[in-house]
Order: sequence, then structure tokens, then C-alpha cells
Amino acid sequence: MLIVPGLGPLYHEQIEKEFLGERQTQYWKDFQDFLAWSKTLERRPDEFYRVAYHFYYGNHLSTIAPAYNGLPMYKVGYTPTQIFDAFPVTDEPELFAALSIKYVLAGYPLERSDLTFERRFGELWLYRCNSYDPRPFHMEGAGEAELLEFSPERIRVRIRHTDPQSRIVLHVANYDRWQATLAGKTLPIASVPVFAHDYPYLMEMPAADGELVVEYVYRTAEWIGLLITLAALPLFAGLVYVGRRSDVLERALDKLASWRWPILGSTLALLLVVGVVLALRTRDRHRIMPPESIFQSLDGSELTLDGQGCVKTEPLVFSCGDQTLRAEVVPGTWGLHTCMTTEATGELKIQGRVPLGSFLAGRYETTKEGSGSIQIAVNGTDLGKVDTRPARLRLQYIQFDTRPYAGSSPSVDFTVESAALHCFDLRRIP
Repeated sequence: MLIVPGLGPLYHEQIEKEFLGERQTQYWKDFQDFLAWSKTLERRPDEFYRVAYHFYYGNHLSTIAPAYNGLPMYKVGYTPTQIFDAFPVTDEPELFAALSIKYVLAGYPLERSDLTFERRFGELWLYRCNSYDPRPFHMEGAGEAELLEFSPERIRVRIRHTDPQSRIVLHVANYDRWQATLAGKTLPIASVPVFAHDYPYLMEMPAADGELVVEYVYRTAEWIGLLITLAALPLFAGLVYVGRRSDVLERALDKLASWRWPILGSTLALLLVVGVVLALRTRDRHRIMPPESIFQSLDGSELTLDGQGCVKTEPLVFSCGDQTLRAEVVPGTWGLHTCMTTEATGELKIQGRVPLGSFLAGRYETTKEGSGSIQIAVNGTDLGKVDTRPARLRLQYIQFDTRPYAGSSPSVDFTVESAALHCFDLRRIP
């Protein structure tokens, strides 16, 4: 049930495809010239930058660039890496600034005030990004910061002249393995949007005078993985030894053959149990949405859908006149998502008191038709509005800052319109 919907796209995109040689690959010679030029660029120890590649949709030639010029890259538009979370795909100037984009290579001329034409490589146009800042961070509030080290798994920043409200935002995607320390104290790390309410991937933490160290550390799962990997070495040596002792190998194979049916039966039983557990979990709507979803705490009286009042008929299912709003496993443009969904195409409004934390984090995936929006206000004050992105950009993440209301249950007005109703959610973050 969970695998079959993705088999068609997987076959067409990964199996049934043509392999192109150099002569059939667009921009190949011009791209080689650019790679040769980019390898000559000087990079200061305290300077970090990326090259953005602005090619036509579906052109993934740029994904090989780092292997040849050693420069971090960013592909505008859909890329093969978009199946990972925390990966933007658009080209707003604010996004370029946060990603430390210094150069933009395009397969066509770009007329943008934030870009300055640099040179051409045949059919390719190279631009310098005017908003480029070599520092992969910025300060919120008082304070100054100086980059000391910026490596794949370790970042060091010297901070001065701060006050109790100062914060620092690192232009690095936040994952659970990051750990921040300052003066021997571990700091909390929050995910914040790249700009406005879109792409809540960057790391934000309190800032104080001293040296901030952010490291990619091992958790329990990584230690277990390391031990399993290291265990492969003596296991390989043992197998080589057994292979050279034909008598030992024959006895081991005979022993294994005598246990083949119990092993096969146990494996099939385990797979059956796992399948039953997954099926039961998807039938239990309480489990479809996480406890942090605001829809877990609604009783239905707060909802109107296309102007019709709603009634909660079962967990995470609301009947709204001739329409239904429910939690479901929804097939998206790529993969499956657990989210709220409805066949309605108008407007869903939530008006009521909702307990809030530091942020309200949302996600949505639109249908192929039309546009939509998501808007939220707290105690009559607008927190912001997000116009949904085209369906080809697939699952999108947004986040609203509710820290001024954390720990309270203010009046919340939440509106979802049109295409966003296909698949959406809104979750509290402590």
C-alpha cells in the first residue's frame, strides 16, 4: 500500500531512461571551459562560497561540478537531491545570500539587479552575485562575529559586544547531530527560516561574548553504525580463513542447509508481523499525525470549510457540510506524506484558542491546478502569509515565529486556501 504508488515514477525516472554521451549533452564543451576557469579561482581561508547553476528544468549537468572544481554547488529548480529534506530549490536574492552564492552560471541571460554579468563560456553566462557575503552567518540584535573555522563538521565563531537578546544564525542546515557550546555550556539550537517564512532550515542559537563551537557529533545510532562497520573487518578475515579451510566451510554450509527452513520461516514471519504493525498504525488516525499537530487538539467547533461549520466525527476526521477534512496518507508528486487533506477547493479557517510554543512549523504540497495560500494571525496580529509554490517544486516547508506567545493559548486565526488544501499540516515546536 505504501510502496506501490511510487513504483511508476521510480521506473520512469531511474530505470527507463536514456544515457547521453558527451556529444548529446547540452553545454558539454562550454561547461568544461567553465570548470577549467573555476579551478583557477583563489579562495581565502576565511572565505566560503558556492556556485549556483541556473539551467533549464531537468538539466542536471551541474551536479558533477564539485568533483572537478572542488566548489560547493547549488542547483536552482528540481534536482536529483530534492528527495532529501531541508533542501531549497528556488532563486530568491535572500536565498542566494544565505547560501553564500558568489557566482551564478546560467544557460540563458538573466536580467536581475542582484547579479552582475562577469563573462561568457560559449552558450553559458556567468554572473557575480552582488549580495555575496563571505561570512556564513549573521547576527540578530547587538554583537559582532568573526569566523575562525568553517569545516564540514566543525564551525568556530568569535563573538563580541552582545547583550542578553543577541542571537546568531548560522547559514547551515540544522540536523540533530549538531551540538553548540559556548564557554563550556551547551546551547539550544532552533531551526529558523532562510527568509520570511520559507525554508526553516538554518541554525539559530543564543549569542554571548566568547568562542562559539558548533560540531557534528556522534549520537547512539552513529556509534552503533561505526561498531557494525568496524566489525566487518574481523568478519571478513574470519570468512577468508574459513574459505581456505574447505572442511570447515563444508561443515558450516551443511549446518546452514539444515537450518534453511527455520530461517526462511522466521524471516517470513518477521516480515508478516512488520506488515501487520504498519497496517494497524496507518488505520489508527491518532498515529497518522504527530502529537504536536494542532489538529490533534481541535474539537471541530473552531473549523469552517468553504463557509460550512465542522463537526469532529472521529479522531482527526471533521465533517463540514458536504465536505470532509481528515488526516490521511496522501500520494504527492514524489513519495507519500502524512497530512490533513480535503477535496474542497475553497477556504479552510481555524479560529480559536490554541496552545503555542516557540514556532508553528508547517508543510504543504499543492496539486497541479492553480495556486493557494497559508496565512496565520495571533490575537489579531498577522504573523505572515505564504503563497504556495508550483506543484513541480513538491513538498514545501514553512514556519511562523510564535516566541512572544510561547506557553500561552492565544486566539489563533489560521487560513488555508485552494491548492494548499491538498496536503498540509501545522505543528507546535516547544
